[in-house]
Amino acid sequence: MTTSAGTRITRETLKAPWLQNTLGGLPCLCPEMGLEFPISCMIYWEVGFKVKLLPTATEFMDGLQDRLKAKVARSLVLLREFGPYLREPHAKKVTGWPGLFELRVSLGKEACRLFYFWHGQQYYVVTSGYLKKGMKIERNELEKASTLMNRYLESTGGTHEGH
Repeated sequence: MTTSAGTRITRETLKAPWLQNTLGGLPCLCPEMGLEFPISCMIYWEVGFKVKLLPTATEFMDGLQDRLKAKVARSLVLLREFGPYLREPHAKKVTGWPGLFELRVSLGKEACRLFYFWHGQQYYVVTSGYLKKGMKIERNELEKASTLMNRYLESTGGTHEGH
């Protein structure tokens, strides 16, 4: 068995105490390995979500310093791996903006946010990002992300469903 990232899973991996203690869940039979393990483990290792970056998000990431860019890349991996189960401190629903979420990335005193939404039953779309300067999300950045989301949905005929 392999993860969505292509990592090989062995019986020893599934028996690891940290995995058993952190994932919990109902037991589920894995016929390929003749092993019982938590169903939440099966969901985590087998599902994987797709993430698409719009050009505005790619441009934003390209302009970041290498260390912050690496943390953003790690956050995108977390979004791909955990999908709707990714919550604070990594991700948060943006209050008052239906369907819009933020990836929260910090490195020392630097912080940035990337906005994203769930495109129907298919994938996550990251619209844009910005370097955070204060405690609140900048309204103009939210408006930009919302506009990009709506344009994308109109062009693809999709809908955003809150995760």
